[in-house]
Amino acid sequence: MAQARLIPQDTEQALQALRDAPLSVPAAREHWKYSKLALARSTVAEASADDGVEISSVPDALQALLADSSFCPLTCEILLRGPRIRYLQAADSTRLELDASPASTPTVIQVPSGVTAEIIDRSERASAWTICLVAENATLAYHRLRANPEAQEWSKLQFVLHRDSQVRLTSFARGAAFRRHDVSVDLAGANAAFLFDGAAVASGKQHIDLQSHVRHHAPHTRSTQRWHTIGQERATLTYRGRIYIAEHCNGVDAGLTNRNLALGAGVTINTKPELEIYSDDVRCAHGATVGQLDEETLFFLRARGIDELTARRMLAEGFLRECLSGPLAEDAAQVLTGSVA
Repeated sequence: MAQARLIPQDTEQALQALRDAPLSVPAAREHWKYSKLALARSTVAEASADDGVEISSVPDALQALLADSSFCPLTCEILLRGPRIRYLQAADSTRLELDASPASTPTVIQVPSGVTAEIIDRSERASAWTICLVAENATLAYHRLRANPEAQEWSKLQFVLHRDSQVRLTSFARGAAFRRHDVSVDLAGANAAFLFDGAAVASGKQHIDLQSHVRHHAPHTRSTQRWHTIGQERATLTYRGRIYIAEHCNGVDAGLTNRNLALGAGVTINTKPELEIYSDDVRCAHGATVGQLDEETLFFLRARGIDELTARRMLAEGFLRECLSGPLAEDAAQVLTGSVA
């Protein structure tokens, strides 16, 4: 099927404008404020004519692909190359392990109604765009670990949740030469829930940037986001967490927390929680902190015969473990706490 019949002409023109001049769009400028777009572009592989299937074969997939392209020049570029996808359908009580597919071909994972599925993603892909379509009464647990400190990575993880569905996301990462993670969530049906826990450690001149955008489009939806990071030496860590609640979405319960430890004078930590609310009867909260290890607690441990390095690692591990859960938690604890000096 020709691309013109899949993407309306005005939408195609908007995609082209954002791809070609991304920083002229205010939302795109804000979205890429602390990451180099050129580095992210360099991670996107060239598409092959044989990659995946035509997106027209997957109901609602194109709508999901277009849903969040307004501030992402890379997804615009991928869509304009030709809307083809890798398509997977989860079966009940199954575990999927993702391979190293290139970002030039988005992976669409369909979780049918009533299905409970789990995804393990530790593939160390240079770049990836994964879209999870979660049907009514379905449950998805998605677990991700990135451990390569030499990586240059951009990824986008996108969820669309329908009525009474639930997604549980755990995401753990070690800083790298360049590491940028975008998380996009659309709670499209009543009583849908999105639960996110994540943690990261960056050292030296490493970089990690998490951009999380959760949109509540239906009443009585729920979301929680918790992201803990540790920065050392001259590392740069960025978090931007955005909650959007549309009109007539009463009964929404949404919250996000970002806590950061700066272990060194040269660490740069950028944190920006955002709320955009158009309904009155909602419960919404956010918080962000930047601090250092508690000196009194450190002294308490050292007074009991624990050397300083071990004491610092114990406190750092306790801080990170608040967000470590799921099947990758122990591996993540070794990767993250092992890099704390």
